[in-house]
Amino acid sequence: MKIKIVFAFICLLMMVLPATSCQKNSISAGNPAPDFELPRLDGESIALSSLQGRPVLLNFWALSCPYCLAEMPYIQQAHNTYSNEEQGLAVVTINIRDSSSAITSYLEYGNYNLKVLRDNGAHVATEYGVDGIPVTVLIDKNGIIRDVVIGAFPNWPTLENRLAAIIE
Repeated sequence: MKIKIVFAFICLLMMVLPATSCQKNSISAGNPAPDFELPRLDGESIALSSLQGRPVLLNFWALSCPYCLAEMPYIQQAHNTYSNEEQGLAVVTINIRDSSSAITSYLEYGNYNLKVLRDNGAHVATEYGVDGIPVTVLIDKNGIIRDVVIGAFPNWPTLENRLAAIIE
């Protein structure tokens, strides 16, 4: 019986920790999103400023984070539902720990076609005040942060509801 109680406590703790993850206050809703330039998996660089005029879902993640992997289908669904090359939602994921080959293998296995940037050294994550992952920053078409979500999205409706702040 004690083992069940301890196990239940550990499970509860694992669910609560991402929501209570620390984040610096360097970014917040209503402020301009700091610009950055990072390489894609193919080595070509992308700057956040190149997406000006489009709403942006910016997601910080790593393969070692089970919460990041659990929300990845919802991030893909946001891409499938709202993205187009001209003016739709730009879904940009920023991996802060993993090799290009490991990320590519994961994307192929999960059948994901997301834009993944690599933040070697977590410099952009630090600039955005990311202390724990996942963190999602929702940026409107004018480059203003509208929402910062700490922790994983538990389901698609939750993510879709938060996207309403940046999608017209």
